[in-house]
Amino acid sequence: MINKLHDIIVHKNLCTKEDVILIGASGGVDSMVLCHILLSLGYKIAVAHVNYKMRSQESDLDEALVRKFASDNHITFHTTLMPEELKHKKNFQNQARIFRYAWFEELCEKNAYSKIATAHHLNDEIESFFLHLFRASGISGLAGINENLYAKIIRPLLSFSKEDIYKYATKHDVPYREDSSNKESKYLRNKIRNKLVPLLQDMDEGAIRNISKSIQYLKETDTFLNTLANESQLISKSGESTILNVESLGNYENPAFILFYYAKPYGFNREQTDAVWYSTENGAKCLNKKYQLSKDRASITIKPIGCTTGFEMCIPDEGTYLVNNQSLTFTLIDRSEIVFDKHTEYLGFQTHPFPLTVRSRKQGDTFSPLGMKGLKKSLKKFMIDEKMDAMQKENIVVIEHNGEICYIAPYRISESFKVIGENAFILKIETN
Repeated sequence: MINKLHDIIVHKNLCTKEDVILIGASGGVDSMVLCHILLSLGYKIAVAHVNYKMRSQESDLDEALVRKFASDNHITFHTTLMPEELKHKKNFQNQARIFRYAWFEELCEKNAYSKIATAHHLNDEIESFFLHLFRASGISGLAGINENLYAKIIRPLLSFSKEDIYKYATKHDVPYREDSSNKESKYLRNKIRNKLVPLLQDMDEGAIRNISKSIQYLKETDTFLNTLANESQLISKSGESTILNVESLGNYENPAFILFYYAKPYGFNREQTDAVWYSTENGAKCLNKKYQLSKDRASITIKPIGCTTGFEMCIPDEGTYLVNNQSLTFTLIDRSEIVFDKHTEYLGFQTHPFPLTVRSRKQGDTFSPLGMKGLKKSLKKFMIDEKMDAMQKENIVVIEHNGEICYIAPYRISESFKVIGENAFILKIETN
């Protein structure tokens, strides 16, 4: 087992001999075997133990065992208590996990530990597979536990079964304690561990290994899909916004699934993405704690809640300026130099045009689009009439002269600023 684990660590680049690895050690056989093996392989480790005080004296004995192991092997030992108020919240297991990992991260920052190692093993991964299966998870959930999460949290034992770990502990006299609560079937995970997995093993002695192979195939498929998603022409970025093209999505056989696949990393579930995709309402949206998912006629946008792409700057004179990730060039010209092309507009002024203000669109903006004499149109209505998608709306630059909109770049100049014979100044604006 030692040699196999060494090969896994090297092949998958989980850690190096230069890393200091913080091991989450409960005192159970899994984490104690992990400590023993990494020490035997010559890795630098420290251990961290959370005492939840949920099993009275048993919890204290767990802590004492880990503390003694650390002392005997000259390893730095950290321990903490879980706050009482967290124990009484709903879903204790989830609260404990959040608290535990937050504390691990804090220890890493204070002590310059470069990795966090947990003792998740093959049976844990299979339990997680069935948990996600019962909860109607997608492929990412069924793909199980990541061996190298964000390059910081490593799970070296994922290829080893519980039986492998027990055999190693017996052979090498590794001290450990059994958690009596694991035998209870209070939680769904324990029911899977104590009832479903033994039943599967009775049905087929190769069940655990074969399910493990299936999970590995799902991981590979998930990785491949992520690669395709990142290379896809369906998606574009505008500032902090992620934008998907509705027409392109609709060309696929299952567009609702593809939308979910893109939106899942932002915390949206399948019910939410389906509701937005199948809605016939223009502007349909859903929210979670951090992001908004919204749909208009041409696009679906995912952006942080409270995200603003607002900007405003002064253009004091001729020159080229970077505005909202676009290059705008302002040049005063003679009438004889006018040559129209799709990237150029010409504005006429009775007085010197500078300074100009360039800004993002605002609620209530109105102007007189070229051709609308004596009439004004809201910018909102103009964008609808032009059938702009979300990215086009994000990229709009409003150009003002003395508080009056003269150009919605790069789409339409104002009727009030078209070039006429009486103009004293003609301003050429090039957009790139």
